[in-house]
Amino acid sequence: MTTNITVRVDAEIARQAKIIAAQKGTSLSAMVGKWLSTLSNRTSEYEKARKRHEKLMEKGLNLGVYGKPTWTREELHERR
Repeated sequence: MTTNITVRVDAEIARQAKIIAAQKGTSLSAMVGKWLSTLSNRTSEYEKARKRHEKLMEKGLNLGVYGKPTWTREELHERR
């Protein structure tokens, strides 16, 4: 199902966008629809990735030290 939307843009931008659409062999409506679809998909993918990373941060990573570092601050910052 599709729906109509109204968008107000500067007349010169609309003119240039119509030219671009014509050069691509499509309509301005189709071009805007594709852009909105891409925007929506990217936003959804970003949210999924953000949630995955938040879960990972809550869980933490196993660094093999079982919560106790095997090094001292001085060793980490030792000048050579």
